[in-house]
Parts: sequence; C-alpha cells; structure tokens
Amino acid sequence: MTTHLITRSEVVERSKTLSAFPVLLNQILATIEDVDSRLMVLTGYIERAPIIATRVLALANIAAQRRNSSKIRDLHTAITQIGLGRVREIALFSSVAIFIHGFTTASTPSCFWEHSIAVGICGEELAHYDDTPCLANATLIAGLLHDIGQLWFRCFYSADMHEIGNQAHSHSICIEELERERFGIDHATIGFWLAEHWALPKGICIAIRHHHDTDAALSEPLVALVHVAEVLSNALDLFGNPQNRVTKLSTPAFQKLGLVWGSAKRPEFGPLFGRIEARSRHANDLLQLAG
Repeated sequence: MTTHLITRSEVVERSKTLSAFPVLLNQILATIEDVDSRLMVLTGYIERAPIIATRVLALANIAAQRRNSSKIRDLHTAITQIGLGRVREIALFSSVAIFIHGFTTASTPSCFWEHSIAVGICGEELAHYDDTPCLANATLIAGLLHDIGQLWFRCFYSADMHEIGNQAHSHSICIEELERERFGIDHATIGFWLAEHWALPKGICIAIRHHHDTDAALSEPLVALVHVAEVLSNALDLFGNPQNRVTKLSTPAFQKLGLVWGSAKRPEFGPLFGRIEARSRHANDLLQLAG
C-alpha cells in the first residue's frame, strides 16, 4: 500500500538542500567523446579544482621519483607525464567522491558506497573488456551513481528505508518492489530524475533508470554495462556486505556485451575479476580520503 506518493518536483526540490552537484564533473564528461579536446582544456578544468590538482601533482611526482627525475611543479607537465586518460579518471572519481560525502547522512551504511564503487569500477573494466573504451569513464560515473535514488530515500525517508531494507533482506524481496509499494516509485526512477536535473549525459541518465529493467533500453550501451557490472560485483562480494544480494542477470544484456562464460575466445575473466577487486579496494581508500 502506498503511504506517500513521491513526485518528481519533490525529488528535485529536496535535492537542492543537499550537496551541490560538481560542475567540474559535467565539464569533464563533456570532453570524453570529443576527439578535439586538448590537454589545455583538461588542465584548465583541473586548475579550478585545487584538491584534484594536488592529487594529480602528487601522483606525477611519485612517478618522477621512481624515474629519479626532478620534481614536477606545474599541472600541465604533471598531466603530460601521467596521461590524459588517467588524469581524467582521477578527476572524475575525485569529483564524485567529494560530492557524495556531502550527500551522505549518518544513516547511510558504508556498504552503500562500497557497492557503488564496485559497480563503477566493474563497469569501467567491462567497457574495456568489450572493446568500448570510449564508454569507460561514462560507465564509471553511471555505476557510481546508479543507486543515487536510494541515497535520496535515505536522506528524507530514513526510517522507511531501514524497514524496507530489513524486509527485503529477510524475505528475499527486490528492494525496488517494496519501494514502489511504499512510495509509488522506485530508486531507479528517482536516480533518473536527479541525473536529468544535474544535466548528466543522456546515456548515464538512461543507465541509472534501467539498471534493473534493462530489456526496455538495451539500445543504450551503458544500460547493459551497468546492469552486468552490478550483477558481477554482487557475485564477487568484494567488501563482504552481509546484506549483499546477487540480482538476476539479464541474458540479453549479457549477450549485448558479447560475453560468453567459458568461451575459449575470451578466457581472461580471471584477470578481469582480479583487476576489479584490486581497483575497487584502491578506489574505496580514495573515497575515504576524499572525506
């Protein structure tokens, strides 16, 4: 039975009382598929974000020390040394990490962001595995934000979400089903509304909206990537979440990525899982530092 029907206007208005979405994130996302984007563009963005600039310089100097090179003091040289792809990833992840610390409440369990990190990293690795590296950064962001609707629920309906979470775990019911019963809407739709309000790229918005209901939107490549990433990250259970639930894998989404278990042509699942685990743990450490 619906106890409170949540509307799009309520979601957007209440979100304005939380952490502001980082402008830098959208600026960098706009350059992902722009083949004409130049080093100076990315440098200019990062120069206006001191925390991220400091991290890029620190990483570049660690690499310089290993080569016995002189200390790097300017951002342009640091980015050249690290590489555009790596720097863009640092900027994207750092922007999200800083943002979500301001969006998180005392009632948010640590496993929430551990799960989001794992899905983002897993999705990014799957994009490379599927030979679609141009989607890697977008998949990382879509994965990190795929459950942002749940976080909104926790901010404004904490007691309800605590009850829903316990009920979903004890009775093995999909949390989105219980959300719809209580509020007339689920976290995927709330996340979609938020993503559109923040002017995120259309593909990311759609992936957030359909990360459970994939078959309705498989024409958008990010949908399959985020869905399969969530299922795989749950199966790997990287952070030992006691309420971890392995969700049902959509066969069409799996096939959309050209994945075949046990295929002699694609034998590298083992190394893929190893990279996902190592990078997820490293990213979680970065997230904690960002707070």
